[in-house]
Amino acid sequence: MRPKDRRMIHIWLPEEMHKRLRIRVAEEDTDMQHWVAARIEQGLDKPQGKGAKS
Repeated sequence: MRPKDRRMIHIWLPEEMHKRLRIRVAEEDTDMQHWVAARIEQGLDKPQGKGAKS
């Protein structure tokens, strides 16, 4: 059962990027879900510069 305050997204990654991601999350003793969510949060917390894509 999914949490009511969460939404799921799906993305396609190049095979090599997926491999690198698997290695990184293993090195950081986390999982893809938490690692990617943290990086998205970091990106959203940064102020948007002029001309930045939304």
